[in-house]
Order: sequence, then structure tokens, then C-alpha cells
Amino acid sequence: MRTIKFRVWDITKKKYIFNCILDAHGLSYEDCSLLQHRWKSEEDRFIFQQFTGLKDKKKKEIYDGDIVVSSDTDKVINVIAWDDESACFTVGDNLWPNAELIVIGNTFQNPDLIK
Repeated sequence: MRTIKFRVWDITKKKYIFNCILDAHGLSYEDCSLLQHRWKSEEDRFIFQQFTGLKDKKKKEIYDGDIVVSSDTDKVINVIAWDDESACFTVGDNLWPNAELIVIGNTFQNPDLIK
């Protein structure tokens, strides 16, 4: 079974919590001790972003909500997002491209990159 990994955006503190793992035993909180006691009382405070299972050209993990450019053009900026209808991660309005991607930011810490 594939381990499902997340990073979690803490809306209040405006920072990421990394290494949250969902496996056959449930959700574990390697670096997510903050969530252990507050998860049920402050659900709206946290936004989970799933790891796509892929890495960019520089070996950086690609997550839902990452802002990427194609290594071919370095000009077209897109956001990684889950598409319920296709049941897969997409890059902008497209399915995953053949070109390698480079993560240049994310939607919470770098919103100016997509305006």
C-alpha cells in the first residue's frame, strides 16, 4: 500500500506543518504534534495538501497547491490541483504534462506568482 503524505497549512500561524502521513494505521503526525490535540476543535484552521507522489526537476516534492513552471519554457506558470472529475492531479487546466516541472512556490506563501 502506498503511503499518502500531506503537508498542512496552518491558517492562523501562516506556516506549513510537514510530514503528515496517512497509511493503513490512520493519520500519523511525525512533525504534526500541533494537530494531535487540536484537530477536532479547530478543523477549519488547517488545510491539507496532498503529495502528488512526484518530484520536480530539482528533486523537490510536488504537492497540491504548488506553483510550477515547465522546465521547457520557464514562462507558463500553473498551479497543481486535484480534479475530482478526472480523479487525478492537474497542472493548470491540463492533465500532467510530459515536460519536467519546477516548483517555484505555493498558493499560500507566494500568491503573487499567480496574479
